[in-house]
Amino acid sequence: MNDTIFSILVFVLGLIIGIVLILINVNSILSYFGFVMIGLGCAPVYPSIIHSIPNYFGKKLSSGLIGVSMAGAYCGILLMPPLFGIIVQYISVSILPFYLLGLLIILFIGHEILLKIVKKSKNIDI
Repeated sequence: MNDTIFSILVFVLGLIIGIVLILINVNSILSYFGFVMIGLGCAPVYPSIIHSIPNYFGKKLSSGLIGVSMAGAYCGILLMPPLFGIIVQYISVSILPFYLLGLLIILFIGHEILLKIVKKSKNIDI
């Protein structure tokens, strides 16, 4: 199993465990631990994305695409918390686990689309 796939599995497992711990809301300690699991699960995502760009797009294009990835990450950091704040104003903060699950699904779908495009253009098995 290569490092990128392992990082994605850690991400998914950490996020799912964290979301479940927040959803069951037995006590505050478990909820805090859920947030820790979400943080630890999300930690390898960004380095894995940056690390895998040369494998997906080649070394020639990688420096420009790493810059675009970094810009996208910074836009996400700037936009997602205020967006969640707006949602919380009208609904409730209890929607956080579902918000995170939605972001996980979007990330997973985007990754699968990327893999299909790369496979089709390079005719390789990733």
